[in-house]
Amino acid sequence: MPGNVTVDEETPTSISISWTAASGSFDYYEVAYAEAGGPTLIAGNLQPDSSMLEFTLEDLDPETEYMFTVLTVVGEGDMQERSEPSTVTANTEALNPLQVIVIDYDTDSITILWGETTQTGAAAYLIDLTPSDGSAYPSAVTIDDENRYDFTGLIAGREYTIEITVSGFNEKTMIVQRTVPHPPRNLRSISETETTVTIAWNAPINGFVDTYILTYEPADGKTASPITVEQDTLQLVIEGLTPSSQYDITLIGVAGTGSDKTESAKIMASVNTSAASPAQVIIKTVTTTKY
Repeated sequence: MPGNVTVDEETPTSISISWTAASGSFDYYEVAYAEAGGPTLIAGNLQPDSSMLEFTLEDLDPETEYMFTVLTVVGEGDMQERSEPSTVTANTEALNPLQVIVIDYDTDSITILWGETTQTGAAAYLIDLTPSDGSAYPSAVTIDDENRYDFTGLIAGREYTIEITVSGFNEKTMIVQRTVPHPPRNLRSISETETTVTIAWNAPINGFVDTYILTYEPADGKTASPITVEQDTLQLVIEGLTPSSQYDITLIGVAGTGSDKTESAKIMASVNTSAASPAQVIIKTVTTTKY
């Protein structure tokens, strides 16, 4: 089993742990975690020859207790053997006053948390959401009983600015978050040759998307470099393929750029190139030999 597990760092949304190496031969370390009273979830695996035996779990809830377990695993299936776990308990920190974070977002919703204000006598928060294109959204809301809010009915792939103001005080904070775009639809092949396939798809049912990213993988599992196309392109010719071969195509929609971008769920399709034509044989000269 691994040696002692120690907590290296705690933030409002992450915990970093490390441990000393286990002795003997095994396939990998398994890192798992659980909230107090909740189910145990596998966070990830680490190879035994890793130079740094450490792991950081992110996207946690502030002010929450978590128990971490680290164990070794050898074999697979019915032959798998797991060591006794080494465990440690840690707590995420509280958010700083009026620090706001996004804890969840989807195609039509954003959920935020924020830290309690230190203003004496403050009784409520004014929450305001503004789409990046300036379009209308329901009026700002006042929250007085908890430091969490769920925005719903949003547009997929759109960027929103969220502002929180302490009611009655000149204290405010803001954060920018983009919703997830809807995926493209109806991915398909519309023509094939021995070495090319023409792929087409339909735009998402609604919302915004800036680019599409397409990847293709042949039967041997070697994934080619992703191909990025602009949002007004709904067709692409993939060249340099192998005759009589199957390729798995994956396509996602992307909204925004850089750290602001969000990606849709992926859609997939399998396509086949045409069989190679039989080689043409031309007889130019006929000779006879006597024995």
